[in-house]
Amino acid sequence: MSAIISKPMSGLRFKVVSAIGIAFLVLFVGQFTAARIILLNSYAKFNRERAILNAEQVQNVLSHEICQLDLIAGDWAEWNDTYQFVKDGNAAYVASNLVNGTFTNLKLNVLLIINPSGQIVFGQGFDLQSQKRRALPADLMALIFQDRSPLLRHSRTKGSIKGFVLLQEGLMLLSARSILTSQERAPVRGTLIMGRFLDRAEIERLAKVMQVKLSLYRDRDPQQPADVQSVRSQLLKNAPVAAKTLTNNAIVSYVLLRDIFARPASIVRLEIDRNTHVHAESSFFYYFWTTLVIGLVFCGLSWLLLERLILSRLGQLTHLINQIGSTGNLSARVLLPGNDELSQLASALNSTLEQLQQSQIALKESEERYFLVVEGANHGVWDWDLLSDQIYFSPRWKAILGYKDNEIAPDPNEWFGRVHPQERESIEWGIEIHLNGQTPYFRHEYQMRHKDGSYRWVLCRGLAVRDEQGKPYRMAGSLSDITERKLAERALAQQAVELARSNAELEQFAYIASHDLQEPLRKIEAFGDRLQANYADQLGDRGRDYLERIQKSAQRLRILIQDLLTFSCVTTKAQPFVSVDLNKLIAEIVSDFEVQIQQTRGGIEIGELFPIDADPLQMRQLFQNLLSNALKFRRQEEPPIVRVFGERLTGNRCRISVSDNGIGFDEKYRDRIFQVFQRLHGRNEYEGTGIGLAICAKIVARHRGSIEAKSTPGQGATFIVTLPIRQAREVD
Repeated sequence: MSAIISKPMSGLRFKVVSAIGIAFLVLFVGQFTAARIILLNSYAKFNRERAILNAEQVQNVLSHEICQLDLIAGDWAEWNDTYQFVKDGNAAYVASNLVNGTFTNLKLNVLLIINPSGQIVFGQGFDLQSQKRRALPADLMALIFQDRSPLLRHSRTKGSIKGFVLLQEGLMLLSARSILTSQERAPVRGTLIMGRFLDRAEIERLAKVMQVKLSLYRDRDPQQPADVQSVRSQLLKNAPVAAKTLTNNAIVSYVLLRDIFARPASIVRLEIDRNTHVHAESSFFYYFWTTLVIGLVFCGLSWLLLERLILSRLGQLTHLINQIGSTGNLSARVLLPGNDELSQLASALNSTLEQLQQSQIALKESEERYFLVVEGANHGVWDWDLLSDQIYFSPRWKAILGYKDNEIAPDPNEWFGRVHPQERESIEWGIEIHLNGQTPYFRHEYQMRHKDGSYRWVLCRGLAVRDEQGKPYRMAGSLSDITERKLAERALAQQAVELARSNAELEQFAYIASHDLQEPLRKIEAFGDRLQANYADQLGDRGRDYLERIQKSAQRLRILIQDLLTFSCVTTKAQPFVSVDLNKLIAEIVSDFEVQIQQTRGGIEIGELFPIDADPLQMRQLFQNLLSNALKFRRQEEPPIVRVFGERLTGNRCRISVSDNGIGFDEKYRDRIFQVFQRLHGRNEYEGTGIGLAICAKIVARHRGSIEAKSTPGQGATFIVTLPIRQAREVD
């Protein structure tokens, strides 16, 4: 036996060894190359992203410091004591508030209070290191009192200018706030300015927290490193944050800081320790040798296992197959082409078993597949012989209708006789047009009579088998019970009807509830007016303040109720569609805003519009809300300019656009603004209830139209309304 096995196996062994060696070489070289490219590049990318993140963190920390300083300045500027101090310069305010401890606790290097005429009521510099007062920086004073300095403009309340200023002593964080009362009331009584130097101690603290080497350089400083000078133009043209790899593999990131006039002030430089790159190279070197050793060990073990478990057994198997061929044993199957030991197995089997065994296997597999399809399918199966007019129904087909296997004969009438009388004709017609080749397949949902007398919903599918001339001679398909699905569909339809009715009742409830709330609100306003008129002197300052808050809250509640009524009336109090001249309608709305337009020195430009079918009152409400928002959300110190223009689209559609030059908004909120009670600004900035655009959206939906908004912050907004020109019928 050993002689039979050992000699012929040399060719196969050579092929196995060659395959293992080539496979290992290809895998190792490919893995090494891919690992070097992917791992080192990924590591470099990670360090670069880390450098960018560090730069952004420094930027965020400095922005946070400025905001904190601005909040402190706001607390002092909007304070009745400060407001009074500017007026009378009382010494008690200075003695109790403007002491050294204030500078130390607030970490301030500069504090100035300037009246509206530009005179310094109080101004003091402070050295936080020595805890002593000092003179105000001369270049800071020149900056504050330069011609048309924005730091001393008092034209509006809630005024705030914050940011960096570059002085001879270094970079300073500065905040200038308008001086108001504690209730934020005008007139503005001057400017309060607070400043804090970004000193070396703060820079060292940031570097220690972020574990980087951090440096701060003045813009255009000739002592800047070469890499800082080379990246300056990139920071000015692109984003204020950048990163680069130096020749010594160090990863450096940069942050450009601009002053309050948007001029380049300083550049922050952050450097990550280059030892991380050296560690990466070392790790990859160890990975290379470790992988090589493991691969060689794996190849040796693989060869030993193949020799012991496969190659030696193949030699024995060759001898056994020759015995099978000589005895005619049909239970063994081996088919494998080649010129080595495995080819002997193939030739021995092909000479004795190929023709007979292949036909037997094919027949057996066909019978098994047919049995599994018929007996194991969850759907009922039917097979109709059109030539003999005999039909086979599977046991599952019969069980769907409640029958046992022997209770239904193989007759097509057993099928059609159980179809619901109202649907039998359509079933027969559907099968007929499919057999005539008019449809690619037969599919129909209908009802069939169950054994208990009830009707069950079924889904029947079928496909005809045709001869070479295209004539059908057989049709087979399946039957599925879909009764539960049909019942669920009916329940869902009923729920939809109930939901529509519930929505209508909710809208009616909202209308009635909002209407009933107005009566107690009128009493609150009336009694508030009486208290204001008859007892204001007896209430005192605090009482009058409470009364004023009550009246303002009542006024906001009245506006909110009116908006809710308007929102609910879009469907509950809708009027029939008639022809509406948009030119005339917009002109009347503009006339209503005449006083507001004159006060803001603005203007409304109206393009050529056209008549459409609409609800006149709702069209007036729609464009009144859009024009009101365009005038309300304007930029300070710039007259609002609103443009209304329309165009006809293809088909029975038109588009009306309302654009302005106001404050705009971020387009990520363009869907949110059309929802009820959604506001992008605080009530102290812009009045309103957050319902106006929701009313617009509901009016447009009732008119089978659409509304969308496009905007860029600081560059205005455009609201685009698309409506049918002629309405086919009234919307329910």
